[in-house]
Amino acid sequence: MSNAVVVNTNELPESFKDINSHNLYLYVKSYLAAQRANTARVKNRSEVSGGGKKTKSSKRFWWC
Repeated sequence: MSNAVVVNTNELPESFKDINSHNLYLYVKSYLAAQRANTARVKNRSEVSGGGKKTKSSKRFWWC
């Protein structure tokens, strides 16, 4: 499931060896959260199932 990429440490520049792994995790987590931002939405009336006119037979029995 994970799309993790394994990189050989020989390929990384010297400046990357000083990065704290937890800080990198927090940065990636916030970056991915920002990518998901503003994607929530609500279904409109035509997308919701049901919601038609109430039938007369079910309207009679108000205690059900």
